[in-house]
Amino acid sequence: MELNKELTLNYAEEFRIACTINNLRYEDVLQSFVNAASFYVFIGGEIDAAAQWATKVILDCKEEVNGKVPMSSDQLMRERSLKYVNMLKELSTADHLSRQIKFKKSEAIMKNWEEAIFAEDDPHDVEINGNYNLTISFDFRMLCSINGVSTNQVLQYFIDMISLAEDRALNLYTIIKVNPGTAFTLLLLIKDNNTRSRRLPQEQIYVKYGLQLLDLDEKLEDEIEFKYRVKAYRRFYQEWYNALRVMIN
Repeated sequence: MELNKELTLNYAEEFRIACTINNLRYEDVLQSFVNAASFYVFIGGEIDAAAQWATKVILDCKEEVNGKVPMSSDQLMRERSLKYVNMLKELSTADHLSRQIKFKKSEAIMKNWEEAIFAEDDPHDVEINGNYNLTISFDFRMLCSINGVSTNQVLQYFIDMISLAEDRALNLYTIIKVNPGTAFTLLLLIKDNNTRSRRLPQEQIYVKYGLQLLDLDEKLEDEIEFKYRVKAYRRFYQEWYNALRVMIN
């Protein structure tokens, strides 16, 4: 479960577009994703939609890369880990407790688990592309380990799966299939108080393209071919992104 101190990520174009249009910084989206992932959710506990989506991304990544879980040769660590996993499972089935109380207790269990297997000076931060640091939570670290995927694999998979165009084309009037990466990113706009109350820069651009998006929705309502809807939305979001970049620069 060693943590690489430096990671290199490729910011896919659709990730850049989603962040820029929604006035989100890349590092803030990634840090929020890492923070939201929950081992308690992984074993059946309930928290909130953000935790559900973030945890789902890691499970989907495992399936995508065919993650293999390495067997630990440390018998003591295995026994300690099993102890805390069982505590979390027992907590998740405690029907007499409210969801909020369960969440608080799950945080305490995870904290004790972390202290039981890691030294105090164990590194928590990784440098991304030499530009900024991400703090990797214990939950995220354990989820990656138990699913046989690396931090780098999960973060890159999360970045690559985000697509405003595909999400809009697929779920325009009826929710057919939710992309957990895109869903999590859009949820940040509602969940985060600082994000929700912010005033968007270049407001006239948002008004213009917001209205154009509604017009495009109507034009594509009868388009049967999914790939053509995606292509049209992708072209539209790219134009919106380019307009914002010109204003910003």
